[in-house]
Amino acid sequence: MFEAVELGRELDKADFKAAEPALRTRLLQAQWALQREGVPLVIILAGAEAAGRAKVADRLDKWLDTRGMTTAAFWDETDEERQRPAHWRFWRRLPGRGEIALFFDGWYRRPLQGGTLGELEGADLERALHRNADLERTLAAEGTLVVKFWLHLTAEQQSRRLAKRRKKEQKASQAARRARRHAATALEAEPEAHYAALRETAEQTIRATDTGESPWYLIEAGDGRHRDLTLGQTLAAAMESTIEARAEQGAAGPAPVPHPAPEPAGKAPSLLDSVDLGERLAEADYREQLKARQRELHELAWAAWDAGRSLVAVFEGWDAAGKGSAIRRVIAAMDARLHRVISVAAPTDEEAAHHHLWRFWRQIPRDGYATLYDRSWYGRVLVERVEGFAAEADWRRAYAEINRFEEQLVEHGTVVAKFWLHISDEEQLRRFREREETPWKQHKITDEDWRNRERRDDYRRAVEEMVARTSTREAPWTLIPAEDKKVARIRVLDTLIQALKQALAD
Repeated sequence: MFEAVELGRELDKADFKAAEPALRTRLLQAQWALQREGVPLVIILAGAEAAGRAKVADRLDKWLDTRGMTTAAFWDETDEERQRPAHWRFWRRLPGRGEIALFFDGWYRRPLQGGTLGELEGADLERALHRNADLERTLAAEGTLVVKFWLHLTAEQQSRRLAKRRKKEQKASQAARRARRHAATALEAEPEAHYAALRETAEQTIRATDTGESPWYLIEAGDGRHRDLTLGQTLAAAMESTIEARAEQGAAGPAPVPHPAPEPAGKAPSLLDSVDLGERLAEADYREQLKARQRELHELAWAAWDAGRSLVAVFEGWDAAGKGSAIRRVIAAMDARLHRVISVAAPTDEEAAHHHLWRFWRQIPRDGYATLYDRSWYGRVLVERVEGFAAEADWRRAYAEINRFEEQLVEHGTVVAKFWLHISDEEQLRRFREREETPWKQHKITDEDWRNRERRDDYRRAVEEMVARTSTREAPWTLIPAEDKKVARIRVLDTLIQALKQALAD
């Protein structure tokens, strides 16, 4: 693979200076076009040690408009990062629409280093690479341009550069050396010893993740001027082709999406019909059970904190189904220092400028803590689908994106519990009218609630498909009968207790 960039190409200073002004103009024009179109750009710089990634980054800072442009090295993981799924640290640094993020290695740092040092092998390495390719497809599907560069050096070229670097460091003061170097891994500390293994891992990585949405570009890095000019020209071409593709797509209209499967004829029983809404619980029994369940959940929440097991609980359901009251009974059982409740509303301007999962990735709890969501990322396949806020292609794609998101939470050790609180059409109407007639409840009923009720059949179909497509072994849905709020609260507490018990027993 790398033979094509081991040709010893060089560029003299005069030729570089002659070509640089036109390239800078081209890059700036392409960058401004991406800004106008609202296209986020992620540039990944990977490569052999001493290949010049820092110099390339400095060059791009000079050539591009640095407003709306950030750079991240992802050297040492913080405690905060280690206590969340691996991709959390990348999601929170993703650029908004029209912005640029320059990542040193990015999400390839761990697979490259782990594969080279033997810390990731076989299926584990393949899984990490597959997850990276999934992430890039997810970003590309909502318009992010991901451009990946591998800066290549031969073993001989690397040895010469490292010798020069060591000579300079010997002359530098101790303080300057400390400031320059971070806590190096074994690969960074002894790159020459691991050159062959890195080359093999890099080839496997590139082959596994070189896709049409986000291809790899191999850059010969033996000569700095040739490296920088080639990379700049390649980046400009990638930006320009993206703008051209968007223009063509706009002229042709949106791409077609698969038609949904035909609905069964007649009044066939549905998934929600299987929820038994007839169960009732006497007040005295409810009080006794509530006290016992909350005491048990309190102990389990502290046990989870001690074991470093986080909890994500998602509450979805019909308007007036009792999501808020169920959440209050849950948090009443937990120490206030251990939990956080997030009520999800329409995205802010900043959130709307990113992928729809970005705002939820940022809110993932640290190990040992709990986050409860009143509404959640399922808004993409519920309200955004029904109300037309998301294109059909977008909400259909979201099922797989959500499943992968939750899979990463569970793989990290997070307990994921998802509840749909179900009530009948008649009970919802009764509760709506009660809210209108009760002064201290009137704030709970809005015109939007009534509009949503008029589309209950559409929402029901969306709920049925949501549960069918996203109830996985790792993160199953629990359908809660909420006709009697007391029953619903006890069922929610029981589910959380069992989920935490099982997690702590593993």
